[in-house]
Amino acid sequence: VGLAGEIEDDGLPGVPGAVTSLWEKAAGPGGVTFSDPSQTNTLVTFSQPGAYRLTLTAWDGERSASDDIEVVVREATLTNVPTAGLRLWLRADEVAANEGEALAQWKDRSGGAHHVSQSVVSNRPIYTLTNGPNGMPAVRFDGTNDSLAGALGGMTSPVTLVLVGRFTYTNQPSSDYDYLLRMGDGATAYRHLSVSRWAAGDTNVNRYYSWLGTGPGTRAGPVLAGAVWSVLTVAYGTNAPRHRLWVDGYEQTVEDAGANLILDGTLDLGRYSAAGAGSHYLNGHLAEALIYARGRDDTERQAVERYVKDKYALNAAPAVEAGADVELVGTNAVGLAGEIEDDGLP
Repeated sequence: VGLAGEIEDDGLPGVPGAVTSLWEKAAGPGGVTFSDPSQTNTLVTFSQPGAYRLTLTAWDGERSASDDIEVVVREATLTNVPTAGLRLWLRADEVAANEGEALAQWKDRSGGAHHVSQSVVSNRPIYTLTNGPNGMPAVRFDGTNDSLAGALGGMTSPVTLVLVGRFTYTNQPSSDYDYLLRMGDGATAYRHLSVSRWAAGDTNVNRYYSWLGTGPGTRAGPVLAGAVWSVLTVAYGTNAPRHRLWVDGYEQTVEDAGANLILDGTLDLGRYSAAGAGSHYLNGHLAEALIYARGRDDTERQAVERYVKDKYALNAAPAVEAGADVELVGTNAVGLAGEIEDDGLP
């Protein structure tokens, strides 16, 4: 890609009286080659896909200044992802940061510029280049105070979320909650949506938990495994069943919602907080998040799940149902009708 930087100087100091410039790689997963790094206008090539941060520095013989740009290099064969109604798309592999860097902002790649950020340095999650699924990038939340916040604009049912995440604990500590995200005002009935895992007042329960505000309260679901990467798809629609959950592409049994959601668009990643309820934080990682301000039919949902599962090589085990137990009396033959469901990987 061609770079076209600009430098303006006040002409001081008189000696040497000339301004020199230099392009450098500040962050990114691969190698970077500049055709002439000393020229403001130059050509740059990248050795592999990913997010890169490049720095242009100017030196007038006495003082220097610099500015950064971000370049995202994508594979030409990227699986097509449905984008109608896409309100937020966070991709850890498109963060231009170095290993261990505290993340001030995670940029939205949906085109809506709904970036999430954290102004308090000590509350910023940590970017990791290789601790994500199958050695890919991810964002690490410490379970103490790390979070990112943003605003997506008002949203009403239907809403669909696809999250690639990992809970650190194999078993949740007693009465603990790990919030991947929360949307809405945090308290009012059906004006809040959260996705988390909880211990249900005891240890080793590890159940899926969606809080819809005071009144409807908890909408619980299956046990969610810890210390493994999973794809969670959460959908809230306008007709029963309003609340649906898929884990790694397989639909789960969850408690239904009694009304449509009306969300003000506020968003916290890695944190839940509401007046009188305290705060709870995520001890875990997020690699990718897609939030749609609309429902997705099965074909579209499966396309999004296929994209993230292919990308992160998250092969789920087949779901197997052998059928009901059988007792034979007076015969030694019986028909068996087992069922197998698979995600199509590897």
